[in-house]
Amino acid sequence: MSVSYPLAVLDCETTGFHRGARIVEIAVVSLDSQSWEIIDEYDTLINPKPDDMNATHVHGITKKMVESAPTFSEIAAELVERLDGSVLIAHNFPFDARMLRQEFDRLGINYDLGTGLCTMWGCGGEKLAIACKRHGIKLNDHHAALADTRAAAALAKRVLKNSPGRPRPAKFVDIPRSSSSRALPRGQL
Repeated sequence: MSVSYPLAVLDCETTGFHRGARIVEIAVVSLDSQSWEIIDEYDTLINPKPDDMNATHVHGITKKMVESAPTFSEIAAELVERLDGSVLIAHNFPFDARMLRQEFDRLGINYDLGTGLCTMWGCGGEKLAIACKRHGIKLNDHHAALADTRAAAALAKRVLKNSPGRPRPAKFVDIPRSSSSRALPRGQL
């Protein structure tokens, strides 16, 4: 696939899987649009207050871990800067897109996430760990957003780079002002 737009691979860890769940960790890995190699990384825990942490058993993130993390509104400007104008990629893109929509809608931000690309679809519906194993991609610390994003980026290069199609990039009309450039990556706890 010949892409002239920047590529942004992302992953969200959440408080749960229900409508209204909140993001508790997000990672974005930027890829060069020609080589599909990683050129930048961003990740942070997010304080979902006041939501409950119902998915700790999946990702291991506890309330204590996110107490001093920024809220989504505090990192929204940084995130928009990384996503605006990029073709978004995720493993199970519909889920990550839904979570982003819920958070951006809460803030009243006007946006279009574009068409996006899904490595899960490119792998025939396989879960991330299974797809990585089949393609010989290392996946350390599964369900940590940055680890999953790096793995999805490697999968994207293998299963999406040469596929046909013209994905449409994300576009943000209302770019929030940065209230903080604070981040709390899980690895800094």
